[in-house]
Order: sequence, then structure tokens, then C-alpha cells
Amino acid sequence: MIIFATAIVSNEVEGTYVWLLEQFLVAMKGKTPLSVIMDGDVAMRNAIRKVFPNSYHRLCAWHLLRNAISNISNPNFIPVFKKLMLGDHDVWKFESLWNEMLDRFGLEDNNWINELYQKRKIWATTHIRGNFFAGIRTTSRCEAFHSHMGQFVHSKMNMTDFVKQFHRCVAYFRFREVQADFESQYGQAVLHTNLRALERSASKHWTKEIFEMVRSVMKKVTLTSVLDIQDMASVTIYAVTKYRDEGHGWRVSHCPSNNDFRCSCLRMESIGIPCEHIVTVMAYLNIVEFPENLVLNRWSLYAKESISGSYKDGSHYWDSHLVARHATLVNLSKEVADLSYMDVDDYKKYLEYLTTELCRLKSKYNNEDVPDNIDVEEELVNILNPSCSRSKGCGPGTVGTSERRMRTQTCGICGAAGHNRRCCPTLGVDGEPPADSSLQSASVRLSNDYGFSV
Repeated sequence: MIIFATAIVSNEVEGTYVWLLEQFLVAMKGKTPLSVIMDGDVAMRNAIRKVFPNSYHRLCAWHLLRNAISNISNPNFIPVFKKLMLGDHDVWKFESLWNEMLDRFGLEDNNWINELYQKRKIWATTHIRGNFFAGIRTTSRCEAFHSHMGQFVHSKMNMTDFVKQFHRCVAYFRFREVQADFESQYGQAVLHTNLRALERSASKHWTKEIFEMVRSVMKKVTLTSVLDIQDMASVTIYAVTKYRDEGHGWRVSHCPSNNDFRCSCLRMESIGIPCEHIVTVMAYLNIVEFPENLVLNRWSLYAKESISGSYKDGSHYWDSHLVARHATLVNLSKEVADLSYMDVDDYKKYLEYLTTELCRLKSKYNNEDVPDNIDVEEELVNILNPSCSRSKGCGPGTVGTSERRMRTQTCGICGAAGHNRRCCPTLGVDGEPPADSSLQSASVRLSNDYGFSV
């Protein structure tokens, strides 16, 4: 899902919708959408016809089924109507099935059924096919966006907070776009089908999600086969049919001059990916590469290259490929740093390499004159530990704490070193010092401190 433009309106009338769609045209530089899916609102439908007269719009299939449940009380009607609405039938087949449905449920005089039949060109796949809708039939993407917006905003939020939270929501969708681009650009797909050459070619052309859709189509090739071939002047027509269903088939035309394929099912024109009938003919002709006319630019891996750099001055310019590349390098650099900083040799190795590459890139993109021979090791040798300085105490000193002369601990009784007063040898048997012990200890201390005795 991609958000192109947003607007805040105060009501839901036709005039407001007309203004809204006109402003959308201004934001899109006059480019109108190919198709529009709506829920049947009359005001919106009239506004679309006025502003987008050349756009084909269809009714939401989910809303139609819900209206069918409320207007037709028979529960058996819903499966039959759904098959008729979504089935890929020819016009004559659709008319036959419609009449059978009316006779079965007795709905010839039902007003809602008659009005629905008048609108069949905007809801039946039989009449819609050939118009590009990318396989979307409902407004479920809008409903999913509304549900996601509910996680960011609520009804009691003021306008300023609402705008901030809305931009957070848009940033999240842009992040998902970056993730999708990254997954499509990097890595190789695992081949599942027997048409390995065609499947490998598909993985190189389409994005990841579209490639998975194309691969599901390629898996259906085993159920179809070429029944008949007709050579014309410039094209060849192949009759393709399903297994054990020779009564119904499709016609695939192939122009060898430009390698162009067309199918009567019009699924390529409606969805934008080749159908299994075209792939069957390609396998029959031993073609190993998808031609360009079967790869829509909007689904290709290089869709954004044509507009890259065209809107750099825009305030909402967002090149997801560049963002994905930047994020990849950042994550890889972080992992290298986390693993190499503990070892000194690895640290010096990667530091020297990154410094050299940084100088080279600066010289390349900024035209800076950088010498070819850069001696990074010399710069590393000159980096020394800083000198220590005392931040507290009695002021700066020239001698460190470890170099100062430590005071010798002496006994408190005799004044000698090597023991304390608890284990002094001058103590008596009862643990009391002799009568002249105090005088003797004082004499020893004076002798040790001042060099004379008393």
C-alpha cells in the first residue's frame, strides 16, 4: 500500500469529493488513476465520473455480497451469485447463468436484482476483464489502513497531535516499502516448478510478491495443453485447453517478429501478470526468457529507476532503494564493529581498512586531494595514553603516590618494627609491660627518629 496524497474534509457530499479529487490531480501533476474501486456511494460515484471520466471504476465485491445477504433471504443464493460475479466467463455464458439463477430462485420480479443487472458492467468480472485492476476486487486495503490508523489516533486527539501521529503511520508504511524492496533486491529465489529456466527468468524480472504470483501460475501449466495450431500471415494462434475439458478453451496469439503474446482470457490486461495459457504456449515453443511485453514496469525490480532523481526537490521524496542500501551498510558495519573491537589485531586491521576506504570515497565524491600512500600505522603509534593529573587533594605534585616513602609501622610499647603492641616481646608473663618499658620504648623511638638515645 502506497499513500500518494492526503486531505482533511468536514463532510461527505459530492462537492467536497469533487474538490478532493481535483486536489489529488494537482498533487499527481495531472495523472489520473486507471481504475477506482468504490463501495457504491452515490456522491463519490458522481464525483469520480466528473473528475476522472476516463477511469474505469467497479463496485466492491464484499459490499455487494453483504447487500445480497440483506436483500435476498435465501442462503443458497449467495454461493451461486458469488460464482457468477467472480467467475471468468464469456458474455454469452454469463447471460445463460444469470437466467438460470433467476429461474432457480424465482427472482424475475425482484427490484434489487433488476437494478443490479443494470449495473453489471461495474461488478461482473465478465464485463470488467480487460480493464486493469491488479487483481483487486474489494476495498479491503482501505479498511486495513483504517484499522491500522486506529493504532495511532483516536477521537479525542487534537489536530496537532493527529497530524504528528498520521506522519508516524505514513513513516511506518514507507518502512515496509523499504523492507519489501530490500527483500526483492537481495537473495536468490528457490525454484519450485519444472520450468526452471522460465522460473529463474521470472525471479530476475519481478518483485518478490509478484514473482510468487507468477510462480503459482506456472504450477498450473501441467493442467493445460496446446490442442490446435493455426498459422496466419503474421501471427500464430494456439488453442489451449484444460485437461479433460476439450469443450472450453482459450486462444493465444503469438507474433514471432516482436515476440508478443495475447490471450483471449485478458488476464494479462486485467491483473498484469501472464496467465497459464500464455506460459503453456511459451513452454511449448521452448522459450526460456519472459518477453518484455509480459513484464509490466510497475511490477518489475527496476520500476523506480526511471523516476530516480526526478523529484529530489520534493518535500516527500523517498527513494526506498537508497534507504535500503544505507540500512544494509549500517547494520553490516555495526556487526563488524561488535565482533572486532575486542581483539587488538582485528581492531587495527579494520580501522586501517576503513580509514583508507573513507579517504578514497571522500576523494571520489568530494574531489579532495588525498595522498595515495596513507601511513595509518604511524598515526596509530603516535596515539599515547594521556598524562594523569590530580583533581583533588592538596594541590599539584610532581611525585606520584606510588613513589612516595611510606611511613614504617612500629610497636607502640618498644618502638621496634616488625610487630605491634599485642605481641611485643617485652611483655611479661601476665601480659603487662615491665616497669621501665615506657622509658625504654621512648628511648627506642628517639633513637630511630632522631639518631640519639636518652
